[in-house]
Amino acid sequence: MLRVFLLLAVTSAAWAQASGTIAGMVTDPVDAVIPNAQVILYSSGVKVGQALTDKWGEFRIDSLRPGDYRITIADAGFELRTIENVRVEAGSVIFLGSIALKLAQLQPCPPVPTLPQVRLERAPAGTVAAIQGQVVDDADIPIAGVEIVLTPGSKVRILSGADGKFTIPNVPEGIYTLRASLASHADFIVRRVSVRRGFATRIEPELVMKRCPSTGLCRAVFMTEMWQICL
Repeated sequence: MLRVFLLLAVTSAAWAQASGTIAGMVTDPVDAVIPNAQVILYSSGVKVGQALTDKWGEFRIDSLRPGDYRITIADAGFELRTIENVRVEAGSVIFLGSIALKLAQLQPCPPVPTLPQVRLERAPAGTVAAIQGQVVDDADIPIAGVEIVLTPGSKVRILSGADGKFTIPNVPEGIYTLRASLASHADFIVRRVSVRRGFATRIEPELVMKRCPSTGLCRAVFMTEMWQICL
């Protein structure tokens, strides 16, 4: 048993002398440390090691074979940092010092579409009030069979016609949320739809529903008081 222990100790010491270490500290542009940044080492394009920075922003990767390494450092909100040709010699400890990450560039917002406006028209005789509108896709083609639901209080559920148009009749006075739903598209929600007795509330322009990606994951598009909130 003693002989086996001595053999392991000698082997470990020999490997420590034959391998090297890469260490460093990751900071932001104002020199504040970044904990939990991901550090990955590559050799000849193959991932050979990784580590997360600790609460002081430091990392250390041991037991590296002598050779040249490429290092990538990533953290949310920062640009990916790449360091090429870091040479490790047998028994060496390569300290890279303070490595500053740049803040990621914000993506420009997409152009804001024309938002739905609410226009009041005299309702047909005998009608308390109504809500009217039309649903189209992003190619401006009417969508039939879209379920239109009005909340709160109303249990009315109607479907848009072949021309994409819909009318919700006999709606009591009040302020409502209108939701247009179709399985293949993201929901379209218009909040604060005001209804007055004797008038038809017309939502203009059309409600443009975006088709869901092939993954089937959809998010609702909200229109709130003429402001668009993109999720």
